Amino acid sequence: MNKNYHLPFLSNFIFLLAIAVVLFSSCRSHKDLMYLRDVNGRETLSGLPRAQTMYRIKPKDNLYISIVTANPDLNKVYNPPQTGTNTSENNQFEGMAGQFINGNEVDAAGNVTLPIIGKVNLEGKTLPEAQQEIETKANTFVKQPTVKVRLLNFKVTVLGEVKNPGVYTNYNYDFTALEAIGMANGNTEFAALNNVLVLRPSPKGSQTYILNFNTKAVLGSEGYYLQPNDVIVIQPAKTKNSQFRISTASLVLGTISSILLLLNFLKD
Repeated sequence: MNKNYHLPFLSNFIFLLAIAVVLFSSCRSHKDLMYLRDVNGRETLSGLPRAQTMYRIKPKDNLYISIVTANPDLNKVYNPPQTGTNTSENNQFEGMAGQFINGNEVDAAGNVTLPIIGKVNLEGKTLPEAQQEIETKANTFVKQPTVKVRLLNFKVTVLGEVKNPGVYTNYNYDFTALEAIGMANGNTEFAALNNVLVLRPSPKGSQTYILNFNTKAVLGSEGYYLQPNDVIVIQPAKTKNSQFRISTASLVLGTISSILLLLNFLKD
């Protein structure tokens, strides 16, 4: 049999073998995509997660403030959407537009302006401290007020290797980076779970934290609990570029193989 007949097939075999070797060598271990892979199922993680840092009110925060008293007329002043009106309180604060219009924005000096009470400085206070401060001021004008303060602008941005990147609003103050990734429908197969970046705005600039979700030590990170306006970036693994290059190489080599087969056919 003519040796030249086998030459194209031999070339094909070599090219396809090279592709298989490259593909096999570039595969990621399943452990790279495991969360908290060093946790024993029956283990008690003492002291983890670490204690959450209490959020302190900043200028431009948007607050829900409710002041309820025994006087129905005063309640209408502080809480216009009461039961029996055309607009319920829940509907008034539903959606970002409603929160923006009906919330109480903290001005550049750290104050909110309330009916009758006037300006109350809340900058640097936690929500319970802000509640107490408003209650103290309200006591001057009304009897036994009950004050409730909530943060309306607790939103985080999730970017990178997640299935649904975007901006997510949260109303749970114990909000974690794991929950944020869950809200984004989880990570992609190219996520580098050991290199998740958290950007946190502060008066001095942006603070950064690197979270490694492969290990339980992440539960002790200062960036594990999120704060309003945090940005989470799930970085891509190095293999993502490798996969792109391999796909391109496979296409090129496949084309070459097809050409060799065609030449062999024409030669016959």
